[in-house]
Amino acid sequence: MYPLAYDQAAGVIKAGGLIAYPTETIWGLGCDPWNEQAVSRLSLLKKRPQEKSFLMIASDISQLKRLLLHLTPSLIERLQSSYQNQPTTWLIPDPDHWIPGYVKRGYQTIAVRISSHPFVKGLCESLNQPIISTSVNHHGKRPMNDPDIIKNELGESIDFIVPKQDPLDMLGKPSVLIDLLTLQQLR
Repeated sequence: MYPLAYDQAAGVIKAGGLIAYPTETIWGLGCDPWNEQAVSRLSLLKKRPQEKSFLMIASDISQLKRLLLHLTPSLIERLQSSYQNQPTTWLIPDPDHWIPGYVKRGYQTIAVRISSHPFVKGLCESLNQPIISTSVNHHGKRPMNDPDIIKNELGESIDFIVPKQDPLDMLGKPSVLIDLLTLQQLR
């Protein structure tokens, strides 16, 4: 469905660029979490407060190996499940500080979602790593879920926008956010 777009988006991310892409929830803005300049550029584009952390999205649990080292088998099993059949973002401890501080913004945890969307899965598999995932909007504004609107509003600031596909299977709202250790729902 997206073969050419995987290669283009992966090349942009590897070069330190920003992409807009569909997920199973809403359209996301993404970049390489280990590229500080890209994350900074993303923060500026979104007009995001400096204390607000980012979440990451992965194709499968194997891309999170370093975060799993301190988790029990039951917590790893929980991480692989969904919450009430909804896309779920899990807040996971990062005691070894695998995720850079400029992504976590002072927190000891990182929010991560294993995506079921074919584009996200293909992209993260192509990169062999998770990427930043944040809604396409300026902080506090409504998310944009149409690539044509994204191009008109933010096109000059984004290096690649995944072409529109039919049908786009999205819920149109963010995932639930749950603390992996306590099961407290935070969003």
